Amino acid sequence: MHPPHGISDIIGGKYRIIREIARSNDIVYEAVDQTMGRRIAIKELLLPPNLTGLARRERIERFGREARAAGKLSHPNIVTIYDFGEDGGRYFIAMEYLEGGTLRDRLQTAGPLPMGDVLGYAYQMLAALAHAHANRVIHRDVKPDNVYILPDGLIKLTDFGIARLTEEASLTGDGQVFGTPSYMSPEQIEGRTIDTRSDLFSTAIVLYEMLTGHKPFTGDSVVSITYAIMNAQPAPAHGIPESLQSVLTRGLAKLPSARFQTAEEMRKALSDAAASLSDGRTDRTQHQPSGRFPPHSLRPDLSPHPGVSSAHHGATPTAATSALPPRYPAGPTPASNPPTPATSMPAGTVSGPFADWGNTGRPAASAPDSMRQGWSAPGPLLSERSRTFLGSVAIGFVLAAIILGATLSFVRSYEERQKSVGVLAAQSTLREAEMLVTQGQLQQAAQLYAQVLRTNAETAEGRTARSNLAEVRMRLGVIAAQQGEPAEAERYFNEVIELYDGYPASLSPADMSRYQSALENLAAIRMNTGPSGGTDSSRNRDAPTQGPDLGAQALSARSQEAERYLEQGDNMELQGDRRSARELWQRAAAAAPGTPPAIEANTRLNNTRPDFDSHAGWP
Repeated sequence: MHPPHGISDIIGGKYRIIREIARSNDIVYEAVDQTMGRRIAIKELLLPPNLTGLARRERIERFGREARAAGKLSHPNIVTIYDFGEDGGRYFIAMEYLEGGTLRDRLQTAGPLPMGDVLGYAYQMLAALAHAHANRVIHRDVKPDNVYILPDGLIKLTDFGIARLTEEASLTGDGQVFGTPSYMSPEQIEGRTIDTRSDLFSTAIVLYEMLTGHKPFTGDSVVSITYAIMNAQPAPAHGIPESLQSVLTRGLAKLPSARFQTAEEMRKALSDAAASLSDGRTDRTQHQPSGRFPPHSLRPDLSPHPGVSSAHHGATPTAATSALPPRYPAGPTPASNPPTPATSMPAGTVSGPFADWGNTGRPAASAPDSMRQGWSAPGPLLSERSRTFLGSVAIGFVLAAIILGATLSFVRSYEERQKSVGVLAAQSTLREAEMLVTQGQLQQAAQLYAQVLRTNAETAEGRTARSNLAEVRMRLGVIAAQQGEPAEAERYFNEVIELYDGYPASLSPADMSRYQSALENLAAIRMNTGPSGGTDSSRNRDAPTQGPDLGAQALSARSQEAERYLEQGDNMELQGDRRSARELWQRAAAAAPGTPPAIEANTRLNNTRPDFDSHAGWP
């Protein structure tokens, strides 16, 4: 299959396209590098015609970030990137051509995989992630679809489309969620800042799926799946050795601090589990058939305390236990066996009706018959009528408890249902708003974000709506400033500040950056136009004309200079040179303070951080 009509079969000046392989958010072609004579794959960015402005630029930036993320990695288990460029408005990545199929393909056809394959694939995945993390790359979308199995069994980790370069500022706003729901970590679902441990959670999900043939967290909707990831514990994998089960349990921990802290640590645990299977050691498994363990290893010690045996252990009662007196007095001792002086109590020691009882606990043969015959068993403490009444009361209490429990359960279920419906509606509205942003309809998107914020202020969806509403209003303010509408720009920047004023303790770094940018932009607008948005010339319009407005001409020239610096900085950012980009943005901000290009340059600087030195550690 050749490229569609109108598209050249040569891209980048040397890559000849053979056929289209796949199409989704991007297009993948089989191609040939004519310079090297090498078979390759070309991934071309698919830009919808209605994607314009900032949304289009962010899509291009994200594509460039994918190329840089995977391009800086060189590892046998990671797809190799050869080139990244632009040709006549077509952005492309040239990469290694892979034979074989995905892990998803194999799971769908084979179900649970053999133990050797599971361990081999997982070990290679963790090796790839260890290399990526060491180079400050977080994949963020580890799943079977992105694990390619070559014919010789080698695996390749692919698709770094939403990968995060930790030394660069995130293109994802606080609260925005990227990834595949079934394989997301809890912190990824909540839109919180993630680190390398999120990739390890996703890897543990893939490991569970390879062992069992199904995912650990399932549901009939995105909401139920993500709820399970956040709150439920996966069922233990049937027939899985305990050593592997412990790897799964730790890998799927809800808190990042409870998981493996590095890919190497998880790989070491997996290696130890594999060794325990191959060196002949006994390894207890879940759901093991009865008879595996000897009875004594499962039976607890039932002895009340050391030194006292129990009949359940087959012990013979001791003399001490057999000589205990009966609870109630026994019948009369036969006259032929009177108590001897050695066992009887001395006369006169005890007075009263028990004076003739010996120290054996039984009455003597000479005890009066009247005493023995006068004893009778005590009668019932309650009458039949009282017992019937109390039984009725008890039944009433039980029925009331059952009704109360059922009512509370119904109320809780109803509240959970309403909460789920509200969450689902909020997420649907957020998706609709996101689509409007990509289409450039910022005013309509702002209205939807405000609607979600009003009804879900204290939820994760509400936090997402607040952050995205602030970002949209920031964009609207910059656009208004660029169009020469300082009053409108001032209004939007004020709205951003008001959004955050009530939440000083809960602001994320991204929110703090937006808040600071709004303050700086507002100050710049007021410095140039005054607090009401009017210009100095408007306040002095009645003054006599003194000739050409040389100040306005100078300001226009400086604004054009700032615009040039801004564009040059954007180009350097697309090429991956963050240091040069920031220097050019700083020049733009200094060239014409308060002008739209300078405001936008300040926004760029606030949303990025300088590159790390080569010897620097994790941020």
